Amino acid sequence: MAQVTHQLFAYGKAISPGQTHHWWWNNAPTQRVWMFSVDPLPRNNNIPASLSYRLEVTRVEYRRNHLANAFECEIHVWVKNTGTEYADYKIFMATVGG
Repeated sequence: MAQVTHQLFAYGKAISPGQTHHWWWNNAPTQRVWMFSVDPLPRNNNIPASLSYRLEVTRVEYRRNHLANAFECEIHVWVKNTGTEYADYKIFMATVGG
């Protein structure tokens, strides 16, 4: 039976409007379905209603790198700030697999 997991993958700071951050995980398990989401975090507690915090996961890649007698699997995630303000953020990862 398939197992479902959900966890914090990364915590990013100070992504500026239009900027993209790249994160990766070496030695990622095989035979999984990977899903990612991102939650923007305001940089201060006094938030005017006019501010726009918008982030999106723009790309996810699963790479299998062949080494001499083995291989290494990696998950890569790109997050872009599509809003108008600097923001901190959390990336969450969910997997389905055995």
